[in-house]
Parts: sequence; C-alpha cells; structure tokens
Amino acid sequence: MLARKFNWHDDEGVHWLLEHGADANWPLWGSRPLHWALRQGTPIHYFEWLADHGADPLLPDKNGTLPVADAARHGRADVLELFEKRGVVIALEGDDAFLAACAKANQSEARKLAEADPSLVERMQSQNPGLLADFAGAGNTAAVRLMLDLGFDPGMPRVKPEWDAGETALHIAAAQADSRWLNC
Repeated sequence: MLARKFNWHDDEGVHWLLEHGADANWPLWGSRPLHWALRQGTPIHYFEWLADHGADPLLPDKNGTLPVADAARHGRADVLELFEKRGVVIALEGDDAFLAACAKANQSEARKLAEADPSLVERMQSQNPGLLADFAGAGNTAAVRLMLDLGFDPGMPRVKPEWDAGETALHIAAAQADSRWLNC
C-alpha cells in the first residue's frame, strides 16, 4: 500500500501508513520504500518521513542497488543531502560517484572523474539516453547545467519509463514551467 501511495503522491496516505506501522524497509516486488519514493519522483518530505520511521538508505533492492545510488542516478541532491545530514556515509564508486558529483553540482569532482575516463559521458548516455531528462525531472538545474557543460546531449530522449519515452530534458523543463530553468 505504501508503494501505491508514492505512485499517487498521496501525502496523507503516506504519512498515515507510516504513523500506523508501515515498515519503512519492507521490500515489495524487490524494491524498498526509499527506492519506490525515488523512482516516483516524490517530494523531499517523503524521505524525511521514511527516515523518521527507520528507513535505511544502505539497504539494497533485489538488484543490489542502494537507495543512495538511486538518489544519485535520479539527480536527487536534496535526498543525498538529507541522507548525509542524517549521518549516512555516502561512499559511491564509478559511475554512481560521478552521478552523485553531478547531482550535487560538484564541478571539480565531476570534471576530475570525467577527465579520468574520457568515454564516461558517451558511455553513460548510451546506457541511459534519458539521464539528463531524469536530472531535469528532479528539478536539479545546477546538475543539468554541469552535465551540459560536460557534454551531455540535451536532445537525448528518455526510453524508460514507458509513459515518458521520447521526452528530452527540454520537454521535462518546459512541462515543469518553472522559473528555475530560465538561467540554465
């Protein structure tokens, strides 16, 4: 039920379920509530509530993906910052370390990692063409700006999820119609 409430961004339902004993770490179809919340693009207060109810950002899903890595992959600097404020040590490696640096708009770290692996941006885009769109969907303008500077192609469309297939970062930014995007 908790996962469904994330799908609908049902604040009252999420809060009620957590207050009435829903397990903040219970795996459903191989994903834990933090994974569900990240994949549904829920607001930061969902993560605060989950953390308040014992959600562990270091528990993997069925594929071994940690919520901290998922937060980096979705450009959720706000979630990474929340985890760090709650004492979680974020020790990501490889592509996930690069994505975390981008998400946090840490230019020096992102550039260092990109320079160490000149094929990094091209490889990451070929593996996930909609990566820049995902970061745009998170509303992370600083990360999008950095990723554009690093050579990410703004015209690369999303492949997944199916209902967003074909959307580019520009589509996402326009759909959000948010003033944050005016300076990107």
